[in-house]
Amino acid sequence: MRASPAQGRATMSALEPWFKNLLPTGRHPRRPLAGLFRGLRLHLDFASETLIWLGVYERETYSHTLRFAAHSSSFIDIGAGKGELVCRWLRRYPDRPVIAVEPNADEVAVLKRNIAANFQEPPSALVIWPGYAGPGPSDRHRELASLCLALPEPIFIKLDIDGGEAALLENAAEFLSSRSSQLLIEVHSIELEKACIAQLQRCNYRVAIINPAPWRRWLKEHRPIAHNRWLVAESRPSK
Repeated sequence: MRASPAQGRATMSALEPWFKNLLPTGRHPRRPLAGLFRGLRLHLDFASETLIWLGVYERETYSHTLRFAAHSSSFIDIGAGKGELVCRWLRRYPDRPVIAVEPNADEVAVLKRNIAANFQEPPSALVIWPGYAGPGPSDRHRELASLCLALPEPIFIKLDIDGGEAALLENAAEFLSSRSSQLLIEVHSIELEKACIAQLQRCNYRVAIINPAPWRRWLKEHRPIAHNRWLVAESRPSK
């Protein structure tokens, strides 16, 4: 008798701790087996980053990421985390400028270690901004237009800031309306998703939603937020 989806999910949940117990512990340089980051050396901790190593973390976004990257002249990663996507960009496009925006000091430290693991010298195309994108009360805040001032167009913007995405887009409306850009945005509630779509459409962007793949019912990414998916947006040509 074929197992039901609920039985399949239960089996995967039971097998996951067993599988992880077979893997080495701690954060060390490892080579992802497949996916977008194959060929890189990344400091991964199997306790939380096994899916990056397997090549299936956020795999739903890979085709859009590759398409946007191929048609962009520069890249800004807002919420760069440990820099996996920054390393991927620099390996493929070493002469195209990239800005990594990440306010968490621990994440920035691992990002720098990942850069060092993949490049003999820090790439001249890379700028790390250890602060926030958008308006704020301190000198650690820089608005998107200021951060991107010298970036050539089209600009690929990846945005993953755990709840601040709609506010950042609203503040950057003039910039988004005037610059040729392509965006990949992770949204963190249905309200934020609707607000982001409305703001992008006001700025004359085509917007599409990326849903989690059906197989995520079995191979989950352990996202604590109930509504968590992605938007892709492309600026329309000026008439």
